[in-house]
Amino acid sequence: MVIVCDKLWQEFLVRCKEHYYSLRSCIHSLATLDCLMSLAKVAQRAGYVRPTLLPADAPQAITIDDGRHPIIEQLLQDEPFVPNSTALTDECRTVVLTGPNMGGKSSYIRQVALIVVLAQLGSFVPARAVSISPVDRILVRMGAQDNVEQGRSTFLVEMLECSEALALVRTLDG
Repeated sequence: MVIVCDKLWQEFLVRCKEHYYSLRSCIHSLATLDCLMSLAKVAQRAGYVRPTLLPADAPQAITIDDGRHPIIEQLLQDEPFVPNSTALTDECRTVVLTGPNMGGKSSYIRQVALIVVLAQLGSFVPARAVSISPVDRILVRMGAQDNVEQGRSTFLVEMLECSEALALVRTLDG
């Protein structure tokens, strides 16, 4: 019985190999359709909007009116998500974002990044309105943790991490 199954399997693989490029094209099309359908379902259910993609030769801008973090919004089932707006232009390309620990700074940064990525891949986005120029990279430095119980704030943990990284570089440089 195993020999018969093995023989059938080998025949199946040979036939698949004969039609490799056609199968690959079909599978790629199905995967693309599945991805687009998933994005469309989420967009419709969550009230996303079509972003405006600005031409590459236009002044650089990321404008988000009442943006929402797509994941946190779903987690807050009993409470409404408080939307945030963003305006970055050629004249104002940097944001210094401050606030208390656990105040939502990292969530806001991730929200902007997610909206930009979703817009550029062709999805509708969680906001009232969005217009963005082409973006080829997203660069941020966010604190990842703290240890308040031991008297270590996020800032202190970041400085200790930097110190450890520099010590490692010195060790590797010999």
